[in-house]
Amino acid sequence: MTSLLFDKTGGGTLSQRILGHVDRYRITTPHVVERLFFSAEVGPDHHASIQQATEALGELVSAGKLLRLVEPQSSKKNSATSDSAATKISKPQGSFAESVYVHPEHKLTAGVDLARLWFCCLDTERRYFALHEEIEPLFAEEGIDPPYHNFFHAISQEEGGDVLFRLYLCRAEKKNARDQLKSILTKYAKQFHQWIDQGSYGVAVIVQTKQKKNEIEQLLQKSYGGKLPLDNQARFIVTVVPTEQSYPEAIKQYEKKVWK
Repeated sequence: MTSLLFDKTGGGTLSQRILGHVDRYRITTPHVVERLFFSAEVGPDHHASIQQATEALGELVSAGKLLRLVEPQSSKKNSATSDSAATKISKPQGSFAESVYVHPEHKLTAGVDLARLWFCCLDTERRYFALHEEIEPLFAEEGIDPPYHNFFHAISQEEGGDVLFRLYLCRAEKKNARDQLKSILTKYAKQFHQWIDQGSYGVAVIVQTKQKKNEIEQLLQKSYGGKLPLDNQARFIVTVVPTEQSYPEAIKQYEKKVWK
């Protein structure tokens, strides 16, 4: 596979870089913007950098470049964005709704959007969500049909080089989950199985509870029908992301783990 080490940072002013990030992920939060654009500058004072991130996002909202899902109480009476946002956004509840900033043209699918954002930007390891037009040439160079547009991928810097991971948000029961994972390795990856054998293509199984993570890890390690376990056939990672409901507690744990 061609090297995936193309520019993953982008350039321009701070506002341009934040908007480029939101163009990619469709949503963001102050914690994400702080980690990507402020934490190295401010150092250990993460609360100060969170405030700076919030102010930068607020300026983009005022300029009409981003939407707030829920307006702060102090500005609700002066807000003109809530009504227009409501026509495009399916609102989740709680702290996530208060924290999220949304691309004006995006209709939020909170579980999916949050899972993708967290996996790439707020997990212990940083990853990079790859747009379809970025990965399409990788397949074209090998004469391989590109994946469907609704197959999401992320790039992870692993020992030995970048790895392209297919993102699979697993909400299925155990048997169905195994069938779906097997299908990813056979039906959908048949043309580029050499990448799987090389370890340059893998599957990131994204779950929303620790119990589900344990279940999937056991499933991946188990042999079925005399065949090798799935995790012997390909590179897998299994990671937990929050739901909208578990987001407040997940942010607390993130701060303890990452802000140390």
